[in-house]
Amino acid sequence: WTGGRLKPSCYDDYAEYFVKWIQVMEKEGFDIHAITMQNEPLNPGNSMSLVMPWQDQKEFIKHLGPAMQKAGLDDVQILLFDHNYNYDDKDGQIDYPLNIYADPEAYRWADGSAWHAYGGYVTELDEINAHRREIEAQIIESVLAQIAQHPEQLFERVLVFSGQGWDTGVIGIVASRLMERFGKPCIMIAVEDGVGHGSARSFGDFSMFGCLTACEKHLRKYGGHPAAGGLTLAEEEIEGFIGSVAEYAAANHPEMPMLELKAACSLAPEQLTVEEVRSLSQLEPFGAGNPEPTFVIENARVLEIRPLSEGVHTKLRVEVQGAVYDALLFRTPPERVALSVGSVCHLMVRVGVNTYNNTSRVQMIVQDYRISGLKQLRILSALRTYESYRRGEPLSAALWQAITPSREECITVYKAVPAKGIQISALMLSMYMQDINACKLRICLDIFCELGLMEQNVCEDTVKHAPARKQVDLQASEILKHLQNKAKEAVHHG
Repeated sequence: WTGGRLKPSCYDDYAEYFVKWIQVMEKEGFDIHAITMQNEPLNPGNSMSLVMPWQDQKEFIKHLGPAMQKAGLDDVQILLFDHNYNYDDKDGQIDYPLNIYADPEAYRWADGSAWHAYGGYVTELDEINAHRREIEAQIIESVLAQIAQHPEQLFERVLVFSGQGWDTGVIGIVASRLMERFGKPCIMIAVEDGVGHGSARSFGDFSMFGCLTACEKHLRKYGGHPAAGGLTLAEEEIEGFIGSVAEYAAANHPEMPMLELKAACSLAPEQLTVEEVRSLSQLEPFGAGNPEPTFVIENARVLEIRPLSEGVHTKLRVEVQGAVYDALLFRTPPERVALSVGSVCHLMVRVGVNTYNNTSRVQMIVQDYRISGLKQLRILSALRTYESYRRGEPLSAALWQAITPSREECITVYKAVPAKGIQISALMLSMYMQDINACKLRICLDIFCELGLMEQNVCEDTVKHAPARKQVDLQASEILKHLQNKAKEAVHHG
């Protein structure tokens, strides 16, 4: 029972064993987030275990990955290695996962590596993490370049992107990143030698498996469940597939679900003590089946907004009922924070304890925020109307009149954009206070861009004045003419 190796002739059988084990566990109510192919694969002395050098694991994952995809288990991660940092110089341990990553077919199925921390140095992971982050960043940059060329893609109910030579082992992670960034289900398709391999992510009541099933005429194979899926199709079918996805979404979800953050409860200052926050450790470990709790902090007044790490992150200092706290926004530079000093807002946060110079303080990690008194549903409804308008869908007579900006409203929006530019989300809040809805605001910005007065970056959600501004006649805008004609028709038919 020790020291043996798995016969290549048994790879398919062992892969099927993994599939059945996961299915039975999930049927019994256990949410399986990830698996490894072998605990301590280089330890020949473990009872009831295999020795699995990287060469064996590299080949076995090529059987395990497809078996799990066929069974609709794409959301269960496959992690490589599962052994110690290289403190004991065991033969074959150096670069174990990197040797597997070097094989494109094996890398496609690997979601990461698992490590034991019994000794050695965690810095050994730096090279591996940097390698995957670099590939992930390259694919995201490629997608953002596509969006810059075709910004209308962002108005679709479901985002679908494809690219030549994308790493199939990373596109699932990228699909999740883009879903979170743009708040829409996302399908990523990596194309190689005329064949596309896709990974999809969804949320809410939009079933990705239902979507793929409805589009199966374009697919060679597919699998998954409501929140995730995998697919294979011929490159020439991608365009038709994208159209079918849009048709399915429009027919089944005229109003798409929106990403939601749910809080455990609201916290008052008397609960935000070091002792109370440290007591949350009793709930650990946190993970897919036991997420770290999120809390609401109501009516926090912003005292200070500071950049961290050369502007990569932002630190807020806020006051809540006389108590002062630090609140961090990771991966959000200050210029993208739609708050100002003096703003009163509700914060959705995770809490922790920061110790510095032997002094411990409660620290908040901001997940989201909202200006106090803001009617969020009103803004979301206006943005949905704007996307319907941009997709060319029919609008009611009342809506055509409601979204057509007057000359005075256009001037108000124009003057509200500073020369250096502004986050559109921040501009939206400013215009909200002046009773200019979010749809009408976005249309005003489209008009200014059409006339060469402004420039929008749809990926960064920013707008700024064009370098060489000139005097133009607002009525020269084809967008405005079209809207005014639609509004007049609505009045006439009304």
